[in-house]
Amino acid sequence: MLHHVVDIDPARLLGLDSAFLIQWLLLLEEGARLDIQPHLVQSRRNDLLLELWIGGHSEYFDFARYYLLVATLAREEQFLFLRKVFGLMASGAVQLTVEDLDSIPRHSLDDDNPLDRRLDYSIDLVLRVLTKLKRNSAYPGENDIVDCLIDYAGNSTKELLQFSHLFAHCPGRTTFKYGRPQDIEHVFAIIGSKTYPAASDKSYILAGEEQFPVVQNAIIFDGKRYPIKWQIKEETIWPWSYIKEASNGSRNVTCCEGKKALVMDKVTENPFWWCFGRPCHRANQTDSLPAQWQHYVLKDFIQIAGLRFEEEPYYRVIGLINRINELLTKLYCTECGTMLRPSVTSEFNFYRVTKFNCTVNECSLRGRVIYLNRCLNGNCGSIIDSRISARCNYDDLGHLNWSGMYICDNCGGCCSKNKLQQQIDKLKQIYGPAVKHNRQYSSLVRQIELKLYHADHFKSYCHKCLTPMKKNYQKSDYYCPTCDKVKYAYPVAYLTVYNKNRAVVVDEEQ
Repeated sequence: MLHHVVDIDPARLLGLDSAFLIQWLLLLEEGARLDIQPHLVQSRRNDLLLELWIGGHSEYFDFARYYLLVATLAREEQFLFLRKVFGLMASGAVQLTVEDLDSIPRHSLDDDNPLDRRLDYSIDLVLRVLTKLKRNSAYPGENDIVDCLIDYAGNSTKELLQFSHLFAHCPGRTTFKYGRPQDIEHVFAIIGSKTYPAASDKSYILAGEEQFPVVQNAIIFDGKRYPIKWQIKEETIWPWSYIKEASNGSRNVTCCEGKKALVMDKVTENPFWWCFGRPCHRANQTDSLPAQWQHYVLKDFIQIAGLRFEEEPYYRVIGLINRINELLTKLYCTECGTMLRPSVTSEFNFYRVTKFNCTVNECSLRGRVIYLNRCLNGNCGSIIDSRISARCNYDDLGHLNWSGMYICDNCGGCCSKNKLQQQIDKLKQIYGPAVKHNRQYSSLVRQIELKLYHADHFKSYCHKCLTPMKKNYQKSDYYCPTCDKVKYAYPVAYLTVYNKNRAVVVDEEQ
């Protein structure tokens, strides 16, 4: 450790290499480092002051000096900066508004940094949520979140990581299992016409909050002896214990989005949360701020910023983030591994951008259109990928060479009259009276006239080979007789969900 610091010329500090100067400063004892801090402030070396503050080597904080430099930090340091700032806000050490935080540039303003130095998109999303809540008291929708990713990606082909760091992670579903049944004897003492609980060894009885010792099959009260008749009641109990499931079904869940039940669980008598139609008994959700700012997540940022927190819309956003994280796992070329770029926008699909392609000149798959969209089956929600799934057709309905929708590889969902009508209604909203000149609209209207849809005809197909699926009545799921491993399982199988939700299961033409 260096104990003394000679007089420093601030002009010399300004010209030293940042990495070298940081290493030199860290060799100093804390007192010596504090002595040199005024020189750093005077020299305007805000980058050094920021590095020292983030690393916990200095208490000097000046948002006006630091906010322009956040995008120049490494990803983990950006998360640390945001959480540490909110830690100061929570303690009352600094007062910052949502507008102050939103002024943090999304791209680096330092010309010495590469063009790809920018604010992490998880932080960008957090700032968008806070700003929208402040302005409109509303949470962003799924397309807003996708747009955040598209804005971040620009022309880059580098990997986009999932949204996760600033949101409470999903530790996996916790359920419980029963152990071996146990027979327990309950002992009761009958005195006159009244019955009292007693110790299992018959050594005392309980009357209210008092214990009365048993002597020779009787108790003594106010000098009088009361004989006891014993009653034994047997009960079988089923002990249980919490267990962690190996996976959350077919879902790629990264953030905890469970909805807390309004009642306690009947077995555990503890709170539980509904997650994808099944209970989870240990959600990663708390009502109070974490004791350490390092553990802050979006929910905490909202509350510290003084904004109104509402549980239902908040966890709806977290659910949307999970869906988009699933999409991110698909946004890569299977040939060269680089990120796919948007091809064309969609008029009525769930995401505005549903068609992508690889733009790498040397890749053999360059320009090949790939369809990615969320399955509209509410019990499924998986990402449909044209590299995995085939499109259904209507050969079996007497119309050759008419392609339908891509088949979801998780639930088997493709087309229904309801889905087609939703697309028609969406086009009417977009084009108004001019919709009749739209080719897509005319095709959809004709398709409904010809009754070209499968769910209403109780048909489901293999997403690989288009073989009609067979139903396993014992397990209520569907399997392909040709492709051994293709199965649409209960309760997400589209035919199961669709027909369950229909008021009339037989279409008007049948």
